[in-house]
Amino acid sequence: MDFTRRLNFLYHRCKSSNEIGNGKKMRIIRASLALALAWIGMMGWADMARGWAQPCAPVQNISCSFVAHNDIIGALTFSPDGRLMATASSDQSVVLWDVATGAKLKTLLGHRGEVWSAAFSPDGKVLATGSDDRTIILWDVATGNELKVMKGHAEFVRALAFSPDGSILASSSWDHTIKLWSMPSGHLMRTLEGHTDWVVSISFSPDGKRLASSSDDYSVRVWNVMTGAQLHEMDGHTGNIWSVSFSPDGEIIASASEDRTIRIWNASTGILMHIMTGHTEQIRSIAFSKDGKLLASGARDGSVILWDPMQGKELKVLHTDPESDIWTVAFTPDGQHIASGACTKRNSNNCRQGEVRYDPIGESTPVEALKLTQFDKNGDKILEDSEFFAVVDAWVGDKIENSLFFAAVDEWVSSRQIQVAAISSLATQQNSEVALIKSDSTSISFTAQATETHSLQIEIFSLAGERLYAQKASGNRLTWRPLDDHGHLWANGVYLYALTWQRADGSMGFSGIRKLILLR
Repeated sequence: MDFTRRLNFLYHRCKSSNEIGNGKKMRIIRASLALALAWIGMMGWADMARGWAQPCAPVQNISCSFVAHNDIIGALTFSPDGRLMATASSDQSVVLWDVATGAKLKTLLGHRGEVWSAAFSPDGKVLATGSDDRTIILWDVATGNELKVMKGHAEFVRALAFSPDGSILASSSWDHTIKLWSMPSGHLMRTLEGHTDWVVSISFSPDGKRLASSSDDYSVRVWNVMTGAQLHEMDGHTGNIWSVSFSPDGEIIASASEDRTIRIWNASTGILMHIMTGHTEQIRSIAFSKDGKLLASGARDGSVILWDPMQGKELKVLHTDPESDIWTVAFTPDGQHIASGACTKRNSNNCRQGEVRYDPIGESTPVEALKLTQFDKNGDKILEDSEFFAVVDAWVGDKIENSLFFAAVDEWVSSRQIQVAAISSLATQQNSEVALIKSDSTSISFTAQATETHSLQIEIFSLAGERLYAQKASGNRLTWRPLDDHGHLWANGVYLYALTWQRADGSMGFSGIRKLILLR
């Protein structure tokens, strides 16, 4: 009997009791309440809440969501054939879902701690899960039965990954190690040591010969799977690195950090290729599309963003909900949607509800960037130059109307909720000789760091490259009031600016073209 029918049953029992004696009426009411409590105990409070959720399945061009757990969803992954989705939660449960219908198929209970990781074997027959109880459980996907419990880590198991051929299961832990287990026996092959803090994420290369790992020690490392030797150590993040992933072709590695950046590395050399910014809080999870052309990210700011990893460009924001905290993202098997697992009812740092959401990718072709950067001989226009791609990128226009942009700009922006001006940190970091030092409701101040600067000049341009304004000041400081001839603030929008200055030795400095956002 389903929940609705049980409620109707209890309602009619109590209603009919009005027609009989008080003693018998109370006995019926007590029996009805006992039946209700017994049903709640059998089903569980979390399942009772989930009983009201409507099925949700990825449908072309449709977003939908459903409550899957009553706590954080730490992992979300799809079976190789695309028919099943597994979600793992801090509520100590793992649930298998039918992707086509959204129906819940099985709840796997066995861990005695929060479950943070889940991985299907390449043949889809086994699901591995890792928990705060320091164990790894192998489950029979068809029956939901436990196959094996593996122990060896001294602290919480944080991440799991099967090798492409299924012969190895890798696990990482808060004990600072990575362990490689032989499948299907579950025997420990070797332990990889080198990280100096929690190892949060791991990813096999497509050929299974290398393993990438990320840690709270701010490093990404690449290991030789057969020998256990460390091949590369990539440093540069300034916060804990929550997620790492090899691209499907094995050419690049992406890493996402609490420092709000995604970094793209050459997998063979360890050289940094791109730094991508856009999220306003720590980035929890990243995932490549099957063809490697797209990268999805989810963050504590409640947004899911789609990127072009090879160009280092943001393509679009698929979803934003400041009230949610996204912990995991994955592409649906058909590549048409991004699935995300989030905490959607937060009380301080506590999660009360774990929600799965599907967002359609839709058109993901990047906006064609302008190809501008240098002045022509008359000083009125900017000529074509590929370097401009690093300054005016596809996401600027989208961010103007998004209040989250204010939290994404750099430290020079004033603390007012509505800013008057902001400059992207990507641009301002290109030259350390000049800085925006103040932004308020009527003016923006710039300074050249060298005290021997003789003069400083600012020029403002439209996105089409037309020079709109120029101002020069003696010394190393310049204050610009963005007002027109009538004393009105310039129109809201995206502008470009460039600063030039003369040094004591007579040489000139040039800031390059920077993005400037004017907002009331």
